[in-house]
Amino acid sequence: MNGEFRVLGVYPVSFMPVPFVVGTPNWDMRVGEAVRLHKKNGAIFDGAIESFDFHRPTEDQISVVFSATVAKNAEPGGVISPVRP
Repeated sequence: MNGEFRVLGVYPVSFMPVPFVVGTPNWDMRVGEAVRLHKKNGAIFDGAIESFDFHRPTEDQISVVFSATVAKNAEPGGVISPVRP
């Protein structure tokens, strides 16, 4: 992996169809970027970054909105990485 976003929490909200995913990234994430979720059980889901929320729980954490396939399968302990050609 060329970068990773460690999932710390998943927070559904009533005004959005997918939850906010909070975690710690170690790469310069961009809206529209293709990503891959690696779950602890070995399952893999592909998707994209849709948006970022301005709320930052701590200095090293961010809230991200991923496409439904990734967002609805994310859980603490999972790792989301960029898909690079």
